[in-house]
Amino acid sequence: MQTPRGSRPRSVPEHVAPTVDPGEELIRYWEGIAGELQVSVKTAQRYEKEYGLPVRRKRGSRGTVVYALRSELAAWLAAKPAEAANGSTSVDHGPPVLPIHATANRVLISF
Repeated sequence: MQTPRGSRPRSVPEHVAPTVDPGEELIRYWEGIAGELQVSVKTAQRYEKEYGLPVRRKRGSRGTVVYALRSELAAWLAAKPAEAANGSTSVDHGPPVLPIHATANRVLISF
């Protein structure tokens, strides 16, 4: 599988995650994590929030870096909830909104 730009596998530097095995493959940034899961960045972020996707954060002098360990992502994928696999959520977004198209003096409602 091709890895997205900027997300090639790297060893974990000791100053980033001293509690992680130095031989562990590291995937940095949301783009790399999303590419590993073959989903969009927004979906990867939703998986973290709703389904406990195992991502880590490290504060640095220039902000916070998001990263994940390839082995933890693989284990999460193997055991991920059925809702995440189907792409469905239990979130109620309210009633559907119909698109309205205004043309001259008429309003068209699409169904």
